[in-house]
Amino acid sequence: MQKYYRINISKGKAFIYSIDFHSPIEQIDEIIKDLTRIKFKGIVLFDMLLSEGRKSQDRFFSNDFDGFKFGEKFNIMDIHSFEMINRSHYFYKNHPSFIKNSFIVGKTFKNNLLDILGA
Repeated sequence: MQKYYRINISKGKAFIYSIDFHSPIEQIDEIIKDLTRIKFKGIVLFDMLLSEGRKSQDRFFSNDFDGFKFGEKFNIMDIHSFEMINRSHYFYKNHPSFIKNSFIVGKTFKNNLLDILGA
């Protein structure tokens, strides 16, 4: 099965990034398996840039993961979360093909973002 997300672990947090127009939430069971397999426990932060778009109020959200399941509620994060923005820039800078192949973000935004990221 093709995955619609990538997971990066840093400082006790898991960062999950959308990599195309599919929402990673469509594969929440796969995400749970991946997090369980690596024995992760902690906060999981999601960036839905390439599945929800850059202006979506639901671009960033988080939840706690206890090692086997997510908490009951996913929390929308402030779109200006400094930590999440920095992590996202780093991730997409190192994976420019995800942006270039995106159907969600427009051509002008893609080009501007790739210029900003230096990708």
